[in-house]
Amino acid sequence: IRAETALGRYREVDVRVAGLPPKALSSVELRLALADNAFRAGDYPATVTHAEAAIARAKRDHDKVAAGVMIAFANTWQGDLDAAAEAMATALKLDSTGPAAEQFAYLEALAAYYRGEVDAARAAFASLDTATSAAMRAASAAGVGLCAHRSGVLDEARNAYDRSRALAEE
Repeated sequence: IRAETALGRYREVDVRVAGLPPKALSSVELRLALADNAFRAGDYPATVTHAEAAIARAKRDHDKVAAGVMIAFANTWQGDLDAAAEAMATALKLDSTGPAAEQFAYLEALAAYYRGEVDAARAAFASLDTATSAAMRAASAAGVGLCAHRSGVLDEARNAYDRSRALAEE
């Protein structure tokens, strides 16, 4: 399923899953893979459904945090910032120092941007400049670009977008 998702074959995953016995859906790993597939396909309600099912069955905190990340992103993309914050708070109780913490910091910056708190969002995005992953640094640079663009500082926006692209290409 993850290979099909990586290739962008989202509907093929749905067809494959429809042929599985119902008991297979009790697998945490399968539910996480289905949540990832749904997220990449833009089906955020299904993302939340699969991730919540994974949390309900998960025994390992790592799986619960991974599902919480998906729920937080899906809710953010749907504009439900309160539900995203709730998912983040729940997951951070389980792991406040791992990679998920950076992802949640990014989502908090994005939420500030969506609420119109551009200066706070810019500062939050800029604080992620030292994130451990190049992908997170690229996303945060793009966030700085969004804030600069919205503030009318176009040279800063262009520089931030260029930096984001360079980081993404690493």
